[in-house]
Amino acid sequence: MPRARRLGRLIALTVALVAAFASDAAAHGGTVIASGENDAYTVTVQAADTRTPGGAPAVDLTAYPIRRANGAPETGATVTFRIDGGPEQTGKLVSGAYDVIVPVERAGEWRGWAVTVRVTGPAGALTVRRAAGAGAEASPDAPGWVVPTIVGSALGALALVAIRRRGARSRSRASNGSGG
Repeated sequence: MPRARRLGRLIALTVALVAAFASDAAAHGGTVIASGENDAYTVTVQAADTRTPGGAPAVDLTAYPIRRANGAPETGATVTFRIDGGPEQTGKLVSGAYDVIVPVERAGEWRGWAVTVRVTGPAGALTVRRAAGAGAEASPDAPGWVVPTIVGSALGALALVAIRRRGARSRSRASNGSGG
């Protein structure tokens, strides 16, 4: 297989892996809006502005339940979210955290919501609440430059490795008298 094709495939694979992990990471995180603990669990709830697959504004609510006994994420729980007294929504387990995506009319609308999150699992149950209008500015979302920086760094590193290998191979051929 020609070198250029191998390098192209390696770059494409790297970009695909970075994109896959970046989108998984992007599903989590944001501003801490509630937290609490009891004998069974510690839970932190975060909110982040996002978009639905159709491009409409939404908020990603994420709960991170941790077992107090061993510090491990609780992956066998049912986690429900209730917003402003509305119907409960069950979180989907994604990489050790529970998510719900809630469509909104405008970005940031969630900052005024009352949110109740209940974790029910093998170790027990815990409910945490955030009052309507409670402050949520302490932990801003990750800046938009993070993913492009990671992708650019990975591609730069791959290019550097390819250039050094090509140079080493050319020097080796020259010293053997075979030419380049």
